[in-house]
Amino acid sequence: MGRMAGALAPERFRGIATRAIPHAGRAQREGIRKFPSQLRNSWYRLFFQLRGIADFALEARNWAFSEKLWRDWSPGGEAPSQEIAHLKRSLGAPGVKRAALGYYRAMVGRSTPGTKQTLELLQSKIRVPTLALRGALADWLGEVGRKALR
Repeated sequence: MGRMAGALAPERFRGIATRAIPHAGRAQREGIRKFPSQLRNSWYRLFFQLRGIADFALEARNWAFSEKLWRDWSPGGEAPSQEIAHLKRSLGAPGVKRAALGYYRAMVGRSTPGTKQTLELLQSKIRVPTLALRGALADWLGEVGRKALR
């Protein structure tokens, strides 16, 4: 989300930091072309488009789906139980689950003015200094992702 804020109002930031996911758009499309297996790893993006079903699944069994995603996204890294508890409390707060799913739905969603603006922001260049942190196993974007940050 910080990367979108940096694209939307660069004059309001001296710099931004993003974790795990690089700026989307062209870099991700090129990265997926280079590494088609990444489509399998991004299945949740399409799943989140299933309104009602994804909403229910995310919250079911005490947010077990969120724990699964955390494990998938952080292979070999175990989250402390207090962080998982904080994640569940945050997602359970009024409006948070809807907003979190809305982020993914806006990437693929209908052609509303909000969706169009989101897609434009995702594909725009970040014009402020950006620090992108990612795990050692998350190099599927490689140079393509680094170019999007320049």
